[in-house]
Amino acid sequence: MEALIESGGETCRRERKRTVRRFGTGILFGSFLVLGWSALDPAPLPAQEVERSVLDGVFTEEQANRGESTFRTFCSSCHSNSEFASPGFRERTSGRRVGGFFEYIRFNMPEDSPASLSAGAYANVVAYILYLNGFPPGDEELPPRASELNDIVFSTLEDEP
Repeated sequence: MEALIESGGETCRRERKRTVRRFGTGILFGSFLVLGWSALDPAPLPAQEVERSVLDGVFTEEQANRGESTFRTFCSSCHSNSEFASPGFRERTSGRRVGGFFEYIRFNMPEDSPASLSAGAYANVVAYILYLNGFPPGDEELPPRASELNDIVFSTLEDEP
């Protein structure tokens, strides 16, 4: 009987450790999402190094519409528009490179199948998020390459001349 109790106790301890590990992993991943790519993205660029801003019409309205469709299909089961269209989001992204945000979502989302969409689909989602934040569309689409997107920085609407 004692062996059975000890065996059962060991099973409980293992299950508890597994649950704690899963919970810890969930907290770690959730924290990473909350802090997001900004924790990995280098410090904001000094103003004199910035070539373009999200205020310069760096995406098209059609691209944002495609991004909305992709967002609804692949992102909305976990994320709401309000996560990305808020003063907090604009504050966290201000001065940071769009390329860093693009790379973060490209390699980490959707959570159940990271990096499963085309680079163009991820660029469309970024365009949609810019649109949600009131940044103006322009005549050129956001390119699906981080190297080019790193030349564009997030600004706040208050930065508008």
